[in-house]
Amino acid sequence: MYESETVIATFTFYNLEVDSDICRAELALKTIKDATELGYLVLCVDGGSPEELRREFARNGATVTEQAKSGMGHAIRQVIKAATETDRSIIALSDPEKHSYIPEIVKTVAPIVHGTTELVIPTRTTMKHYPIAQQCTEPFINSFWEKLTGTTFDITFGPLTFKKELAKYFLDYHGEYGDKWDAKIIPFMDILHKGHAVKEVEVDYEHARDQTTVEEHDLGFYWKRLHQAENLLGALERHWKKLEH
Repeated sequence: MYESETVIATFTFYNLEVDSDICRAELALKTIKDATELGYLVLCVDGGSPEELRREFARNGATVTEQAKSGMGHAIRQVIKAATETDRSIIALSDPEKHSYIPEIVKTVAPIVHGTTELVIPTRTTMKHYPIAQQCTEPFINSFWEKLTGTTFDITFGPLTFKKELAKYFLDYHGEYGDKWDAKIIPFMDILHKGHAVKEVEVDYEHARDQTTVEEHDLGFYWKRLHQAENLLGALERHWKKLEH
């Protein structure tokens, strides 16, 4: 029932000459396969992965579209726009590597179907399987959000599930704060500030151990987490102050 109401919107870009991308691509294939077998419609905007990998995504059930403009923000908006053009009433935006999250999506869809909320932000119960860098930076960013807004949401987890009508907040955002991770969180902040019904739901998510093993010893991922913090902390503070005035 819930699966037939929902379209999973995701975006990919993998360089198969890089070990971490090989691992992440394998997780994405599993995610797509499991999601489509459960009855979800899966839309994937791809930013330049090898053609054979794109065909694998399609064989596993995804509708794959080439990304029109480079950048994370453009990918998010393109796949959300495509999701609004389907017959599904609920959009589940998620990273394709979050394989163990697929069985948990129903928990985020149910409150929307039953009319008790318009958007669900899932909350992790543990981060013990994550690389150390993420265990440090993501709770810090979440804490910054709490001090800034007075709300306790796991904004760094990534996935968001929402009614199709709320897609306009994401589509109307033009990347004023860097157009990276902010392309998801600034629209969420706008939705919250406008008084839409928002609910958090705990999910049983376990980060893939193979992914952690690969990323744990790659300094590039340490820098990625620092860039994520730099992008979000500045964006959140500036935008919240703008909304409050």
